Amino acid sequence: MNMKDEKKELWEEAIQINSADGNPPSEILKALINENIENNLTTEEIIERLKEYYEEK
Repeated sequence: MNMKDEKKELWEEAIQINSADGNPPSEILKALINENIENNLTTEEIIERLKEYYEEK
């Protein structure tokens, strides 16, 4: 399994765990996850962008 597939699988598992609690991922999180899977963003960058996004709201 390559790194991209591993990341995708791990993110899918994380989404399933959150969804089990009734917390589906937001559209912004889905977009950021895809950027991470494609190696365009690090996990740290996702965290920072989410903080910025929700501080604006």
